[in-house]
Amino acid sequence: MKATTTFSAAVPATAKAARASATAVCLLALGLGLGACGDGSSASKEGVSFDEVKVGACGAPAADSVFVSRFKVGVCNAEHAMEVAGRFELTDDDYAEYPGVTELMLAMYDRCQAQFEAFVGIPFWDSTYDLTTVTPSAGTWALGDRTVVCLVKDIDGEPLTSPARLSRR
Repeated sequence: MKATTTFSAAVPATAKAARASATAVCLLALGLGLGACGDGSSASKEGVSFDEVKVGACGAPAADSVFVSRFKVGVCNAEHAMEVAGRFELTDDDYAEYPGVTELMLAMYDRCQAQFEAFVGIPFWDSTYDLTTVTPSAGTWALGDRTVVCLVKDIDGEPLTSPARLSRR
């Protein structure tokens, strides 16, 4: 199970930080409380692991039980929920232990914004897209997961119908 955080380009910076923080805290609390809820069904095998998804992939998160841990890859010129704008690995130089939701959110914020800008072609704050991240939870961190995935999605939650890559929107 991974935690997700959303940063919205359509609201002021302070509101964005508050919304992202609330989202991350809620999702982490859900993950900690229901960590053993995975049912092991074939649905949990659908898609590609977020640890393996490639930059530029278009698609949608595949939910396994309550948690998002995989990405169903689709076609960028057809309807899709989001695109992988970037990814990076946190190292022990970043954090020797799981830093907690707030600290992890702050660490990924600047990195994902830079990857967003390179992917979309304009700064995050000027874009009509949202930035959502998928990060390690406390449970996956303990298993060695350090992957952060930066995702672009529509600001209103509508499906994307064309590639966001270099769209300058």
